[in-house]
Amino acid sequence: MKNRVVTAANRMAARWAGTCEGDEAAQAAAGVWPLLALLADGANKPGRGELAAALGVDPPDAVAAAHEILAVLGSSEAVSAALGVWARADLPLHRAWLDRIPAGTAAALEPDLAAAQQKLDAWARLHTGGLIGQMPIRLTPEDLLVLASALLVRTEWVEQFSPDRMSGNDDGPWHSRAFDSLRRTTRDLSRVKVARTAAGELTAAYVSGTHEIDVVLVLGEPDASAGEVLEHGVRLVAGEYRTVPGTAFAEDAPGPGITRSTVEAGTPGNRLRLELPAFSVSCTSDLLQTPEVFGLKAVTDAGRGHFPGVSPRPLAVSRAVQDITAAFTATGFEASAVTAFSMVAGARMPKTPHSVLETALVLDRPFGFIAVHRTSELVLVAGWVQNPGG
Repeated sequence: MKNRVVTAANRMAARWAGTCEGDEAAQAAAGVWPLLALLADGANKPGRGELAAALGVDPPDAVAAAHEILAVLGSSEAVSAALGVWARADLPLHRAWLDRIPAGTAAALEPDLAAAQQKLDAWARLHTGGLIGQMPIRLTPEDLLVLASALLVRTEWVEQFSPDRMSGNDDGPWHSRAFDSLRRTTRDLSRVKVARTAAGELTAAYVSGTHEIDVVLVLGEPDASAGEVLEHGVRLVAGEYRTVPGTAFAEDAPGPGITRSTVEAGTPGNRLRLELPAFSVSCTSDLLQTPEVFGLKAVTDAGRGHFPGVSPRPLAVSRAVQDITAAFTATGFEASAVTAFSMVAGARMPKTPHSVLETALVLDRPFGFIAVHRTSELVLVAGWVQNPGG
């Protein structure tokens, strides 16, 4: 049975994915969820209730749940995660709250803003292997407390791709464009699946990486929105939909992007061909643009304090930002995210030919991608490819 905390984190990932509006995007809910859990542990009403609803766990269990997510992330050699809490010297923190958060997480926020910013930026670089050069927030004199997470995912494909060129679909938004692409042919037809979702049919192609990481490429029907494809793609990966694998496809076209034909091959056996543009995505997400997804609506009201379990001084969330970068190449997948919350005073991720049946999936129009920890099914990173090659 899937871990209930993983289920809760994946539900947040799906809700956030549903807000994608069709621009180039990437999101790492697995980097946001533990920070929200630390906040929920010390919050009061009404923010406590909003955070609990967004997290999907009760506030008294939130910090323990954050430890569970961090343990899942730490169980794969392909993933590293870190949490950081920095408090100004004049902000007292409750010992009970500090004792519950991961050991070694808390540190002092330098009184000199420039020195403090350098320290935070160095932390971001250290924990993302240099992929993200600085913290997504710039410190201000009003900041009393900063909470941050860093997530790094690096995996190599079990079967690599070969470079190629491809053109966009004649009827799609890429119809007049050509791209550097990646192509791979395998025998395992079970790695492509089709599901019928609330947004129509959805095709998912699983690309296996080392150390228990899969990257799932999701393509919806042409009229489905980016948010619908990505949200239901996350739900598919999380096991919420019944899927039909490529080994059981009917004779007719079984799902978006899939064609079937008889071709000449050097070896016997049906096969699966996958082709897509190589891509990299980098973006910044302001979590406060969709505060209801994260339970952050009430706690941003600086007219009062919301976290009496964190500090005796009234505190409110002033900023919540995530910087993320992700790249899909011939050899593997790499993604890194840094999420940061700042808090102020609350009083205001040619042989003999054989005839074989080839099933092909060509991603020649915008599509989504989802990186998932194979064993736990925890969604690490989700994103949308709108404009490959720039």
